[in-house]
Amino acid sequence: QSQVQRYLSGKSVKEMQLGLIFNGLLKVPMQFFILLVGVMVFVFYQFNKAPINFNPTATEIVLNSEYANEYKALQVEQDKIFSDKQTLIKGFIDGENPKAEAYLSIA
Repeated sequence: QSQVQRYLSGKSVKEMQLGLIFNGLLKVPMQFFILLVGVMVFVFYQFNKAPINFNPTATEIVLNSEYANEYKALQVEQDKIFSDKQTLIKGFIDGENPKAEAYLSIA
């Protein structure tokens, strides 16, 4: 859409070409940067535990409600999953996991 807009909004062929070149030089690296940010967030949460709810006020409300026991059970389950994931990741990085090749072939 932005490329078509640059092409159609030019007053001359030279201006259209300049707009398309500028668009390519600016937009393509920006898209890679946005992708890089997403990859970094993904990697961050592979090594750091994400909260069940990112809003601490909402968490406090749930913990003071009738659903507190279910929420705490979810926290325990999430802690176990994170612990298991950490064990797998560290074993994979250290090369101690004998199933690492199988995991890579699946991915």
